[in-house]
Amino acid sequence: MSTPERKSDPGATISVLALVVAGLWVVGAGVAAFALLGPARIQSLTVIEIAAIVAAMFFPALMAMFSGVAARDSARARAEAARLADAADRLLNPERSAEAAARQLAMSVRGEISTLDQALEKPCRASKTSKAKSRAKRKPSTTWPTKRAPAPAK
Repeated sequence: MSTPERKSDPGATISVLALVVAGLWVVGAGVAAFALLGPARIQSLTVIEIAAIVAAMFFPALMAMFSGVAARDSARARAEAARLADAADRLLNPERSAEAAARQLAMSVRGEISTLDQALEKPCRASKTSKAKSRAKRKPSTTWPTKRAPAPAK
């Protein structure tokens, strides 16, 4: 069972990488805050201190995610620009694309003619060899064919 081929999404790798970096940042910042402050100090934090720690954990992660999304969109825009430039080139220079299409058509026609020739030669070869075999099996005649008498003149 074959799976259909999927086109690669330009910038997908950088986007996934940015998500991984963001996740690692959040986990690492949480572990660092817990290790530096200790459980007793974390329980006695004020609202402003908690907000500052949460901001230090999530804002850099959000920046990494946004930069990954921007890089992905940039890669998509670059791929789209390349497709548009190729289409514009084909529209502005139709002789190149027409020449390439004609060349491809000629090669296809040559291939079809070659295939047809090969298909027609096989039965011809078989019939020639069978005729030759049947001639070899017949006994040669010892009499020469006679000439026909001329038709009477009127």
